[in-house]
Amino acid sequence: MASSDPNEDEWVDLMGSGAVLKKTLHAGHGARADRGANATIIYSLTCDGKDVFRDKELRFRTGEGDAPTGTVLLPTTTPHFSFSCMKLSLALIVKRSTLSPALDIAIPMMSLGEKALIKSCRRFDPLEGATEDSEIVYEVELKDLASGVEYEDMSPEDRVAIASQRRAKGNEAYSAGDFVAAVSCYNRAMVALNISAENPELPAEPALRHECLLCFNNLAICYMKVPKEPCVLLNEYRKAMAKCDQALELDGRNVKALTRKFTCTLELNRLEDAEEVVQTGLKVDEERFRVLEAKLRSKQRKDDREKTDLYKRMMKGFDDGKGVEAEKDEVKKTEMERKVSFFIIVIVVISIILATLGLFAWMHFFPEA
Repeated sequence: MASSDPNEDEWVDLMGSGAVLKKTLHAGHGARADRGANATIIYSLTCDGKDVFRDKELRFRTGEGDAPTGTVLLPTTTPHFSFSCMKLSLALIVKRSTLSPALDIAIPMMSLGEKALIKSCRRFDPLEGATEDSEIVYEVELKDLASGVEYEDMSPEDRVAIASQRRAKGNEAYSAGDFVAAVSCYNRAMVALNISAENPELPAEPALRHECLLCFNNLAICYMKVPKEPCVLLNEYRKAMAKCDQALELDGRNVKALTRKFTCTLELNRLEDAEEVVQTGLKVDEERFRVLEAKLRSKQRKDDREKTDLYKRMMKGFDDGKGVEAEKDEVKKTEMERKVSFFIIVIVVISIILATLGLFAWMHFFPEA
């Protein structure tokens, strides 16, 4: 059974949200499993401490979510099998299957010969019988790497076709509310377009540029909607804004990219950037961006009020030569005035009561007066 060490400090958070964790058991000494490479792994799987299978071999293309040969990973392909029979479904040899997104994320972080534990959750691995709180742990050894498909050798039409299919899968995941899976699909589409962190240069062919634009916009909205922990909230908006900038590099008048960048700038409180986006947007879609301009002005007024209030609080007690002691004296004076006012009110009330009682007594003893 693949065991997990209780020492959580040794786990590396691959996504910043705790959804996919990695811990190296044995360091590798070979090449990294770059995206697009054909990788061979030996892996075992446990769910809530119970063995699902042991020492299976799988060959797949890293960073693309497809397993050309290997075992069926997701039981959704064989829904009639129960969790207890999952070994049977997982042992089926197929020509193409869907790779666990957790492995798709983790394997490119490994080097040849490395052995590691990958901890995931049901959001990434919809195993039949698993619950939202189930702990899914892979024990993975990267055994072999080979060069993958060279997309740059393909025609632009073929690359667009592959990217479009993967983007369509991402759209399905987005519609289902699975934004993490959608991000994975859109990134796979970018691989087919030969766009990556290592190769950020945008293509020159119009068809490829259009497909890139669609993927950048889709990635931006996904980053804005991915469930966020407070510690990574701003980072998600920064990533979304970066995708908007890439989309605008392709088409500076793209309304979706401008609108989403505006939202990111407000969330990041980058009001000068928001102003620039609005001014650009007004030249493209005046009606839409007049609404966003009003939202920006409201945000600016709120920020101005907060800054003014903060300044007043900072300067209070220092104007006109007043210091801390002067402020304390002012507080004491105010407190004394309140006590005197209260004492006067009490005296007036008592006087009224006594006068009323005296009047009743006079009328009682001298009724004919």
